[in-house]
Amino acid sequence: MKQQEAFLQSIVEAPDDDTPRLVYADWLEEHGKGPAEIDRAAFIRAQIELAKLPPEERPADLLFQEGDPLRRHGVAWAKPTSRITQRYEFGRGFVDKVTLNGAKFLDVADRLFAGAPIRRVRLLMVKPAIEALCASPHLGRIAELDLHSAALGAQRTVLLAASPHLGGIREMNLGNNSVRPSGLAALGEADLGSLTGIDLNLNELTDASCKALARSPLMGRLKRLNLGKNAITEAGLRHFEGVSNLALIDLDLSQVLGSGDRFARALAGGDCWGGLRELHLGHTALTDAGLAALARAPHLANLRHLNLEGNRITDEGAIALAESPYLTNLAVLDLGRMDVGLKGARALAGSAVLGGLRHLALSVKKETAAEGAAELLARPELGQLTTLSLTETRLGPHHVSGLGEATHLNRLAHLSLQGSYFGDEGVAAVAAMPHLASLVSLDLRNNTMGDAGAEALAASPYLTHLLRLQVDKYRLTKKGSQALIDRFGAAACSDS
Repeated sequence: MKQQEAFLQSIVEAPDDDTPRLVYADWLEEHGKGPAEIDRAAFIRAQIELAKLPPEERPADLLFQEGDPLRRHGVAWAKPTSRITQRYEFGRGFVDKVTLNGAKFLDVADRLFAGAPIRRVRLLMVKPAIEALCASPHLGRIAELDLHSAALGAQRTVLLAASPHLGGIREMNLGNNSVRPSGLAALGEADLGSLTGIDLNLNELTDASCKALARSPLMGRLKRLNLGKNAITEAGLRHFEGVSNLALIDLDLSQVLGSGDRFARALAGGDCWGGLRELHLGHTALTDAGLAALARAPHLANLRHLNLEGNRITDEGAIALAESPYLTNLAVLDLGRMDVGLKGARALAGSAVLGGLRHLALSVKKETAAEGAAELLARPELGQLTTLSLTETRLGPHHVSGLGEATHLNRLAHLSLQGSYFGDEGVAAVAAMPHLASLVSLDLRNNTMGDAGAEALAASPYLTHLLRLQVDKYRLTKKGSQALIDRFGAAACSDS
């Protein structure tokens, strides 16, 4: 035990260094007592490798090497940290994220940081303890600080910005806190020398706030910025065009309602956005005209991640995207909850946009589009996909057979067929597809599945790596539910 304590101490003292963790994994493999310690070694190595990859690049086998031991031993490995936190998450082999209220954090911080290499902290109910929190040197040990929905308000945001212990924070989530322009102005002058990402969604910010942010010292360092759900327009966005050293690679403008096309025109017309790798415009009322403007912008050719979920895109917009000579480097494309039909789906099926995709979300509302979706799945260019979501595409039992013929989709780790309405027949077809053997998560909600479908899943010889299964439990009898639990475990099966 003393040897293991020494390893833990070295890991805690250098939380950002993988070397002590890998040394510990080697020791466990050579000297471990029992399967749990051998599994821990594999788990540490798997999480370290996964941390180096963006989500869309994470292979299914590595996800299983992480998830399988975690579901069997995670509760034991989380002790003693789990005893003093409300929630926890593992990162690079150890608990590294905790959630607890502000006053509790101050009470147990010494024990937290001594017992695990904590780098990510979410604080709840900070209002009663805000002054003590801002004065606490323990903030200096946090790399990612999450204060989402913490009821900060502008006044307490000003107090936070004045803390002398924020210099090591790299990512900060201040979403839904009524930060307002006065709080944002204080953050712009704060000692946040390591900050590279900030989430400011739902904070009553305006175009004037964007102007202040664009002029602040922060903008020369920020790589990730979330301004979603704020009352900003394209005029606010244009303030960033004057930033000479704009470093942004990830911009989130989701749910700034009614501004999608104007944002698209501003982004398409400003060369300063050429560094963007990720762009989120979900639920902004973007139309075909806005998407066409993005598709014609040569400086957006570096985009790797484009989220257009929940917009007013029809066949015309899908065709403009498919014909873009610039948006061909995408790895993640989210076209969920659209109004695309057969023509649009077919255009995408023949597009160069598909070539590098690792993550595709496509949910089309027109029933005729199911045929187009089936044609899309048949494209061998999709053979690199690790995530496929066809939510609300209404494939039906006939078109789900197209998925069975798409044997090139053998790298999928995550598959959502929610809302396909293919019943037990379609579920049984999915369960019988050998090329889906790598799946670690499968969503089959809203498919009118009954006990027969549940029993087909439970009997599948292929779904051996499944760690998460989402089904409509209310449609199942005790027999069907028990068949799924016996096969996949109670923790793996959910309806949410």
